[in-house]
Amino acid sequence: MLRRGRMYDRVRLMLYGQLLVVMVASAVFWLQGGAGSALSSLCGGSAAILPGLAFAMIFARFNPGVSPDQQVKRFYWGEAVKFLLTVLSFVAIFQWKEVSILPLMLTYSLAFGAYWLALLI
Repeated sequence: MLRRGRMYDRVRLMLYGQLLVVMVASAVFWLQGGAGSALSSLCGGSAAILPGLAFAMIFARFNPGVSPDQQVKRFYWGEAVKFLLTVLSFVAIFQWKEVSILPLMLTYSLAFGAYWLALLI
């Protein structure tokens, strides 16, 4: 079990890693395709970061006195919120007619990969 301080360190590492990946990818897309590509890239990154942050905020409310059952319920609740926010993010993004699919999906995938990499470290 992770101690509270170590859990926050993981969340911080996850967030900083995702932000770095999104900013670098958006800068590359800005240079290659202009403002529209960069904005699509930022949208893809935010579709990965915001749901992950919501999950972390729900699950990181760690209380050592909570039973394992309660911890599992909190985990599942966090995953459900994360899934719903991801779907809603993409629904909102696809309302924008000028979205560039490649920067959007590539940056989403890179940010999501950074999320999983941070969990492994």
